[in-house]
Amino acid sequence: MASSSSDTPRATLAADPLVGTLGMFIIDTFRVLDEASGAEMRDPLQRGEQIGGGGVYFAVGARVWLRPERILGVIDAGPDFPAALRNTLEAFNAAAGASSPSRGGMWAWRSRPDGTTRAVNVYRGQHRGFEYLSPRLRLEPSDIAACSPCGRLPRWLHCICAPDRLLAIVAQLRQLRSDDMDAQRIVWEPIPDSATAQNLPALLEAMRHVHVVSPNHDEAAAFLSHPPDTLTSREACTALVERLGAAFAHASPEAKAPLICVRCGALGAVALGAQGVQAVQAWHRPEQAASVVDVTGAGNAFLGGLTAALSETAPDMLPVDLPQGAIRHALSCAAVSASYALEQLGLPSLSSGSAERWNGDEPSARLRELEGRR
Repeated sequence: MASSSSDTPRATLAADPLVGTLGMFIIDTFRVLDEASGAEMRDPLQRGEQIGGGGVYFAVGARVWLRPERILGVIDAGPDFPAALRNTLEAFNAAAGASSPSRGGMWAWRSRPDGTTRAVNVYRGQHRGFEYLSPRLRLEPSDIAACSPCGRLPRWLHCICAPDRLLAIVAQLRQLRSDDMDAQRIVWEPIPDSATAQNLPALLEAMRHVHVVSPNHDEAAAFLSHPPDTLTSREACTALVERLGAAFAHASPEAKAPLICVRCGALGAVALGAQGVQAVQAWHRPEQAASVVDVTGAGNAFLGGLTAALSETAPDMLPVDLPQGAIRHALSCAAVSASYALEQLGLPSLSSGSAERWNGDEPSARLRELEGRR
């Protein structure tokens, strides 16, 4: 059973990173436009500059269950990097029972003289646009290996990308791990822009090379030309996951399927493994909707929690072959990680005394409550 980092031994010895991400760090800014006229409006949430990037939320979601030195995220910081944001990130290096931040920590900081990657989120009614304000600095597997204290890739690597980019990453991994590629575990999050019916063959081909694939329900529906407005129940999401699994089996009958995990927002998540389907509720019940402040990054945090749990649950087995109880447990850990990302603007808070508390709660308590539901 995966445990929260507050339940693990508090030795201060350095350990090799177990989980890493190729997701970038971004400083997010926000614009709000009038839905009818498109005129600039005051942001009612007064968000200012926020920490963004799916890789950061993935790493923080994994941090709920793992010690900081077991996680690796690369941050390319320019001279414009706000000190307050750096302090926010460094706070996740504190570990319960430790007198000082964990040696090495979960972030590898690199200097970027031309400035930190920035983007703007544009809201006009229900439509959300996204645009980079500065050039992206794409992370490669070699960057992760170079930033690792041990000089090696973490065994579990998270990718957020289109199918063609995923295949390029796999090719690089084969070169970097020519002697032990079978030990590498790849968790893939297809980017929303790639989720089209025309890309379904590319999706199915890329799935041959990963161990976990996790679109959200809208993205899975788009790949499969499925009407998204019909996904109003967990049963409908289960049918969608099974359809995606059947499409993979038809396209590649001889290939080993990955664990297919579709994130379904307030409906929870559904995963298809070798032994069948497992589902988990969202941690927040409908009557707790007022506690959900902002969904930004919750899906990334979910995958961080899922990966952390999988990395500690029968680590020598392929995720798809795990017993159903182990998959359900990993889904529950993931749902708890996502719950913390939902409860505020930006990242959750971590306090480390004798036990770690996230937004004031111990993860193990949320996990027990969720796993005890019928």
